[in-house]
Amino acid sequence: MSEGFQDEPVKLSSSANNGVENNSISEDGAREIPIDYIDFGIMNVINGRGDGAMNADDLALIDSAVATDDPDVTHLYTICKEALDQHNQEKSTEIWGDIREWFAAHPMPEEQTAAVTYRGDHETTVLQIVCKFENPPTDIVRKLIDCSPETVTWDNSSGQLPLHHACAYGASYDVISLLERSYPASTVAKDNRGRTPLHFAFTATVKNNGDGDDGNVDRNDFCDTVRLLSDSGAAFVGDENGMLPMHYACAYGTSAAALQILFDTHPNSIFANEDKGRTPLHFAMVNAHRPMSPSVVAFLLSVKDTDIINIPDNSGDLPLSLFAKAVSFDPYAAEKNENAFKCLELYINAKPHPTAEFYEALFAITSHNKKLSHEIRKRCFRTYLATKPLVGKEFFDAIKRLPTWLQIEAFISPSSSMMEYLNSKTSEPIPTMMLMLDFTFLVLLVVFFQLSANETIDCLFDNKGVGDSFPAYLGVLLTISIYLCVKEIMQIIRYFKAGSLRTLWFSDVKNILDVCLVVVTFLWCSVMFQCIQEDQSFDSSGKEWYKAAMAFTVLLYTLTFLLFLKSVLIDFAVFVSGMTNVIRNLLTFLVSLMIVLLAFAGAFALVFQGTRTCNGTEDNSLYTTEKNGMDSKFCTFRESLVTAYFMLLGQIGPEETDDSIIGKWIYAIFMFIVVILLTNVLIAIVTESYNHIKASKAQQVFWYNRFAFICEVDAIAEVLPKHKCFERFMDWSHRTWRIWNDFRNEEIEYVTDSTLSIDSFLSGILFLVTYFLVFLWLIAGLVSLGLLWPPQVRQFIFGYNFEEMTTARVMKHAENNMNEGIMKQINDLKKETKMQRIGLKKDVDDIKQQINGLKEETRMQVNRLAEDVNVIKAQMNSFNADMEEIKELLRALSKE
Repeated sequence: MSEGFQDEPVKLSSSANNGVENNSISEDGAREIPIDYIDFGIMNVINGRGDGAMNADDLALIDSAVATDDPDVTHLYTICKEALDQHNQEKSTEIWGDIREWFAAHPMPEEQTAAVTYRGDHETTVLQIVCKFENPPTDIVRKLIDCSPETVTWDNSSGQLPLHHACAYGASYDVISLLERSYPASTVAKDNRGRTPLHFAFTATVKNNGDGDDGNVDRNDFCDTVRLLSDSGAAFVGDENGMLPMHYACAYGTSAAALQILFDTHPNSIFANEDKGRTPLHFAMVNAHRPMSPSVVAFLLSVKDTDIINIPDNSGDLPLSLFAKAVSFDPYAAEKNENAFKCLELYINAKPHPTAEFYEALFAITSHNKKLSHEIRKRCFRTYLATKPLVGKEFFDAIKRLPTWLQIEAFISPSSSMMEYLNSKTSEPIPTMMLMLDFTFLVLLVVFFQLSANETIDCLFDNKGVGDSFPAYLGVLLTISIYLCVKEIMQIIRYFKAGSLRTLWFSDVKNILDVCLVVVTFLWCSVMFQCIQEDQSFDSSGKEWYKAAMAFTVLLYTLTFLLFLKSVLIDFAVFVSGMTNVIRNLLTFLVSLMIVLLAFAGAFALVFQGTRTCNGTEDNSLYTTEKNGMDSKFCTFRESLVTAYFMLLGQIGPEETDDSIIGKWIYAIFMFIVVILLTNVLIAIVTESYNHIKASKAQQVFWYNRFAFICEVDAIAEVLPKHKCFERFMDWSHRTWRIWNDFRNEEIEYVTDSTLSIDSFLSGILFLVTYFLVFLWLIAGLVSLGLLWPPQVRQFIFGYNFEEMTTARVMKHAENNMNEGIMKQINDLKKETKMQRIGLKKDVDDIKQQINGLKEETRMQVNRLAEDVNVIKAQMNSFNADMEEIKELLRALSKE
């Protein structure tokens, strides 16, 4: 039987109906928190994808026939069971019509009661089967209860009542309240595994939607259902694993309103532990990929006066630990990844205690996809750094185990806490001693190797004797070699014990360089030792090779010294990193320059090929010889390439091409392209690359180098024995220096304010004595390589004022933002002016068009008026003619 949580990841396996239980794990490899429930006698282990398997104890005989002598009695049960077995939504919808038709066809109460009370597989009734359908009609449930009210109290072979099934399959509030009124005790009734209907209510989304969709939990009546069941006391009831309904709600995901109801009913449930000590937050984080999980996590973390985020389970796992073990980000599941990361952000922003377990879990979050894994780990780390955590030993030890590409994230914009911690670590006795020892020995190494190198060459190849001080030189070099060797061995031992020799020590290029430095120094010591032997004999033909080897050794020592200064002084850190960045960015330029040099070298060789000077002459005059010597610089391609290189440096002038007009033209083109164009491009590339490091990465480079130095020193310090006497001396020196500082400030004020007197004179003498003692203390500290210095002195010498650096960075950032804001305003003003100008022009054009239209309209109206006037005139003339005719007619009539 599957328990409430799978402790270890297992592979997804399927099982036939043979009684083999399927482990609860999602297809993407992420472990889930399964909550088992009985589905028609089939034990389904529900996870995020709805996978389940049959259990031997509850195996359903799906195809078995129902033994009965009365087919009418079993028909109602059969049609319901067949529709449920088919898992078809259309068929599930048709079943309600079939049930109503059956009741219509069997009106006799005796027949209805016999059909409703019939028990089939696993002691299930028709009412239980109907409650397994999604959202069954209330009238049918009421009809079944009316036919036989006692069936509400009947459970199946798994101890589940109809209310259990109705809650598990997302029935409406009307149906659930109907079942509750019919049998009030069912709200706290337990099945065989101790689960109440309230437990099953939160599994409805998974059962109906498969992936935990929030459609059901956002229904208006879902909260009413939760309130109805919670008020009966079910919120206090745990299952066989001690899991309360709050655990189920957080595991499967639900709305904040539903969680609030559970919390109001049982406030202690939010940090209650199940049998394995896991709180609801454990279950929410391990199922963080679900759509409702971010709202669940947000609710849990919003409850005040609780420390749920820091409560481990019985195995010591924090909620984040289970998140790291269970959630595996899938590149093909962007929505699930985003849900999980929202939960992670909420968890980190709640600022859990910075314990070693927390950091171990945080940095263990990954993905099976390598590219996505890098992005996820960077995003997680940046999210945590955005909270400005307090940097302590746990955090420092955690980032020391990270790969370099992830460590750098902590120093892109180092917090004041990070800088303060690094300053304090640098000011500890062992790091101070290592700094001073490294500085001293590296300087001595460069100086004494240079002094002994010349005598060694003369001794080995010219059989000359060495000076009296040569053994001392050799002794110093041998001492330095032993120191460097012991230092690297101690680092190797520490990393080997920690199991990170391959991942951390070998991945650091500086460690390889240090090993090369030790090996080379030992080799030269063995060679130089031959000079103090009586019999030494070396072949003189190898003298040049020895000289070259010694020259490269000096360069190696100098490079090591620069890398040391890079971890100590911010200016050197910027310089070395700037040069590295310049060289990296010059690759394309150097290839282009080489192509240009090869092209012009070939051009010059072709131009001068076949000339008199290159073909030779019988004239042996001095002039010809000199001309031959000069012009032969372009006679072959190799000589032409060397000459073109020196022309780039300005050592070859135009007089070298006096004998060829074409050569002068090619020389002029060469100078234009190489000297004018490429040189300015080179200057631009170098300036931009260096300024990029100086402006944006100066602090990142310096503090990361200081971090690398502290890691190196810590590896050595962990191997060294620790004495309590020395620790007590450090505490005493810290207190004494602080007391002396207070005394010095008081004495300065007293001497300044007081008049001449015996007391002031004695105070001055005491003041000078203390200064003398402090001076001796500082000298003793210098001789002891800083071990006897108080922490304040080491802090003053090797620490950096991060407050000033942060202030300068903030001011510069503010200045850049202000400049960007001004430029943005100017650009916006330009755009606005341009738009206004375009708008005004458009308005003027529109006005012109309107005027032209008015003109045309007026002209047309004038023409129409003229036409109307002409028509009126014609009518008036016609009217006058008619009047004349009428007058004539009247005259004629009057005469008659």
